[in-house]
Amino acid sequence: MFKHSTPLISTMINAFILSDMIIYVSDFWFSLIVGIAYGLTTFIITISTGKYIYWFLPWDSMLSLYILIGIAIFSIVVTYFAAKIS
Repeated sequence: MFKHSTPLISTMINAFILSDMIIYVSDFWFSLIVGIAYGLTTFIITISTGKYIYWFLPWDSMLSLYILIGIAIFSIVVTYFAAKIS
């Protein structure tokens, strides 16, 4: 679990706390595009190999799509609040 979360947390601390980077509300499109590309990649790999990349995204029901949509909404909300803070 920490293989993915530790670099993300470190990057966010560096970008939002330790630097003077300005984030705009319109930057949410970047988060959305990256999230969609990442979701499609996991879908294609899971369907073509038959092996799950993540236990919570088996892509065998609509629940996986709903989870991915939830993750996308979460990333947009995080980008929005980061823009309001900076």
